[in-house]
Amino acid sequence: MKKNLLLILLPLIFSFSYAKNDSLENVIEIQVQKFKNILEVVSANYYKENIDISKISENAFNSLLQSLDKFSTYFNASQYEKIKDAFKGSGEGIGVQFFRRGDSLMVFNVLKGSPADSVGLTVGDRIIYINHEYFVGRDAQSAYRKISESQNKKCILTIKRGGFLKEVEVPIAETQIPSVVVSVEFKGTSVGLIKLTRFSLSTFSEFTRAFDSLVKIGCKRFIIDLRGNQGGYLDETVKLVELFLKKGDTIVVVSGREVHRKVYICEKDGKYKNYPLIVLVDKNSASASEIFASAMQDNDRAIVVGERTFGKGLVQRTWEFKDGSAFRLTTGEYVSPLGRNIQKPEVENVDLGAFADLTLGKEQKEMIEELIKKTGGATNLPIYYTKKGRALFGGGAVVPDYFFQYDTLPPYLNKLKNNGLLNDFVLRYFFDNQQNYLEISKLNFQNFLFKFEVSDRVMSSFKQYLMQTNSYLEKYFDEEYYKIKSEIKATLGYILFGDSGYFSTLLLQDTIIGKVQNLFGEAEKLVQQ
Repeated sequence: MKKNLLLILLPLIFSFSYAKNDSLENVIEIQVQKFKNILEVVSANYYKENIDISKISENAFNSLLQSLDKFSTYFNASQYEKIKDAFKGSGEGIGVQFFRRGDSLMVFNVLKGSPADSVGLTVGDRIIYINHEYFVGRDAQSAYRKISESQNKKCILTIKRGGFLKEVEVPIAETQIPSVVVSVEFKGTSVGLIKLTRFSLSTFSEFTRAFDSLVKIGCKRFIIDLRGNQGGYLDETVKLVELFLKKGDTIVVVSGREVHRKVYICEKDGKYKNYPLIVLVDKNSASASEIFASAMQDNDRAIVVGERTFGKGLVQRTWEFKDGSAFRLTTGEYVSPLGRNIQKPEVENVDLGAFADLTLGKEQKEMIEELIKKTGGATNLPIYYTKKGRALFGGGAVVPDYFFQYDTLPPYLNKLKNNGLLNDFVLRYFFDNQQNYLEISKLNFQNFLFKFEVSDRVMSSFKQYLMQTNSYLEKYFDEEYYKIKSEIKATLGYILFGDSGYFSTLLLQDTIIGKVQNLFGEAEKLVQQ
């Protein structure tokens, strides 16, 4: 018997109408009523039961905002809490980093002064139970989530250490998430380097503390590394910029509707206005990083070095709801002190005719041309001139004064990191072996950075380990030998000293840093003129 498949449409008529001259309030009220009716009809009539009305509503909110621009977005309560934690400089937790090793999660890093540190958790502890739930075979994200769901601000961990099981009660507390991850002096150069990963609510105090400490030990010239820094709070950024400018200098202009327009002016001479400065940026430096870099450029305050930045110059303001959710809406656009748009156009074409206006050498022009071809370029790039006559590119994002393309992680090493083999080896070699552990446990931060080296014996052991795991590729191992060696030390630095250990190790071996230091003569002229 042949079946007929029928699509039956039963029209339900809702009465909505408004005239062209209706007030905006009426138009909004009608759309709100439509949305309410849609939810009611879906809830009562959709062919599947148990519809999550909150979830589909949140999807609708996000679609609405994303239709305006890609930076306007909705956050549910859980998402918004994580975002606030990331940018307020602290978050609730126990202060550990887990790493999946075989079928178990292991403690990979313990934050100094954290709850985990206070109860004696240590690198290499295997996680067997979390809050009495068996956790062998689970991933790190599941563990963090389980810990966050703990009752009464306490987490019960059952760990395995030295063949014995031990139950530990760990309090859940507010732990610091530093934005200054590196503060280091380059020995014998009077150069200090500070790396910022974000502009959070604690950045100003962290930064001034780090800068003053470097001055105290004799640093007179500074590199501020904003590579990979994707932004943060505008007010924190403005406070940081003010440290380096003179009274009356423009920091940034925020355009948009009248209610949101504002020109930020430096109200007094900055505490650090006389220190020669170089700012490092890359293609992932965005938003607040670009405000900082453009303010330094436009006011003839610093030499900006690296890659063309991300080009995120739109201002977002956040509105919160009582249930903990929130939405972020674009309300304006950042413009540099000279009037350069930071927001990079979505579609760009390359027109190299603009280079004729610049007094640059052939080699510098070729570097610029090559970079702009790779990053999208701009149509008829506008040229802006500072008070001291320096030529700067407009056209979106921050185009550096000097171009350096940074090394990316080579493919073989990248694979060794992503599949966990490098982390596993570092744990095996330095922590499973009691003699090796005793050797590294005596190192303080300075001795680790400047005296400890990953020996050829360690590299030979890593080679054997890769052979045993069928991961050894001789050609790539030899080609990337020194990069691998550096990454092993950096990973060990992370386990021992956190982000500071990791990034400091890599920065001290960064070939770009050596090249950048040759530009301090130019940076010094800017503060002397």
